[in-house]
Amino acid sequence: MKATFSNIDLEKLLRQLLRVVPNTTNKVVLKHVLIEAKREQDRVDFYVTSEDMSFRRTLFVEATSTSVQIDESGSCLLPAKEVHEIIKRANGPVTLETQKERTVMMFGKTKYDLAGLNPHLFTPYGNTDEQVTQAQVLAPNLHRLIRRTSYAAAKNLVRPILTGVNLAVVDGDLSAIATDALRLAQFTVPCEEVSGGSWSFQRLCSTRWPRRCLHRMTMKKSPSRLAPRHARCRGEMMPFTWRFEALKVRTRIPLD
Repeated sequence: MKATFSNIDLEKLLRQLLRVVPNTTNKVVLKHVLIEAKREQDRVDFYVTSEDMSFRRTLFVEATSTSVQIDESGSCLLPAKEVHEIIKRANGPVTLETQKERTVMMFGKTKYDLAGLNPHLFTPYGNTDEQVTQAQVLAPNLHRLIRRTSYAAAKNLVRPILTGVNLAVVDGDLSAIATDALRLAQFTVPCEEVSGGSWSFQRLCSTRWPRRCLHRMTMKKSPSRLAPRHARCRGEMMPFTWRFEALKVRTRIPLD
């Protein structure tokens, strides 16, 4: 892998990724960022994950004023916070080049030799496209949906199932339900488009997303459209591609 980045754009991107990287964890790989350069597709993908969610950001090669230039495809897995601290000191374009099991970072007359992990140790997503159903929702509607329901989710772990927001797609609408067993909030917004795999939306397709993850997502400046995706064990938000670990339980949120 060999790619050259704009130091300003790369520092901004890494700062956003660090919001997901856990401060304390027993899994060392969760403190790393996976960087995948794909020359054939003119893009570089950045992945981070935690116990609750995963996050992907992408830089594309553009004809003018591009943020990245790709010389060779490849991938590397580097410690996220350390890389961000290095990039903050850069005063010009930053070049990343993998050499055997090490990654070299260069800008100006400065050169860093980084020892990362094997990229195969990082698995940000666990579902193939055939296992995913996608619903496209206008960003203002999704923001309103979350704000009008997430406040009712439980804030303690006495009943973990109640700490999330239940999202379901039924008859072309996205519905959210949250409760802490004392109060209940429900709100529905229309989907612009529903598509995906072998999943049938004639039945209830739902997933539970942790309340704190939804609040992090709504704090970001939203694009005009977002696409929540339902999968067997994960949900995701695109194009920012927030992916949340859904609670793998069969209990439904009580409605009475």
